[in-house]
Amino acid sequence: MKRWIALAVSVIMILSLAACSGSGAGDPAAGTEQATEAAQVTTEAKVSNKELAKETADNFFKCLSEGDIENLKTYCTPEVQDSIGLNELEKSFTESFSPTTSDGEAYVPSEEAKAVLNDAVSTIIKACVEKYEIGEIEGADDQTSYDVPATMYVRSVDSESDFDVDAVLTEALTEDMITEITRIAQEEGENAMYDYMMVNMMPKMFESMAAVIEQKESEPQEATITVEEQADGTWLVTSTSGMGSMVPGSGNSTETGAETSTGE
Repeated sequence: MKRWIALAVSVIMILSLAACSGSGAGDPAAGTEQATEAAQVTTEAKVSNKELAKETADNFFKCLSEGDIENLKTYCTPEVQDSIGLNELEKSFTESFSPTTSDGEAYVPSEEAKAVLNDAVSTIIKACVEKYEIGEIEGADDQTSYDVPATMYVRSVDSESDFDVDAVLTEALTEDMITEITRIAQEEGENAMYDYMMVNMMPKMFESMAAVIEQKESEPQEATITVEEQADGTWLVTSTSGMGSMVPGSGNSTETGAETSTGE
């Protein structure tokens, strides 16, 4: 897109020069000066591949540190989402809070309940990643692939030993809620009851979990991501090394992550 902008700027400057030459051709110095300015504008508008790769890397880590999962997915391949445990985290939350009704049917969450689960994933990832720093990128300005070094400051948490789910849920469960839960179960069914519990109780639990994680000291974690230009001209993170899994308590949360590659 920026290359097209640069091209458009060049065309505009050429048309401008043509118009000037028709009305004032007796001043060659003026034409030379304008041509020089046009070349400078074109040069300034052109962004190197290295800068585009760094911008993609920065957006990737920024989304990660802010828990912005939906935008994070636009800066990396599905394989990278798997390698950092993003899909695993989403799946674990869905399965953990998807009970089975008494008649054996699986609970089907409403859109509002699904939104709560999505917010949960964002909340936990944001709590785990305190900040990041991107290092110097080596290589020529016109490459189509770059290895980008970074330092992530990550809070590693064992969710089983650091977080008491039952205690938080007990605290969140008021007498009024118990009455409402009973009424909904009797009048609207178990699926509606689970929806009510999801929407009204789960946010407090997720906030408490995030608070526990944020009390931990973050530790620097060196990582390298590969950013590559795709066939459509976009830039994506196609592999990671050193990031491990973002799932709290995961066995490889502080180990070197598996490398993946899907660059074209």
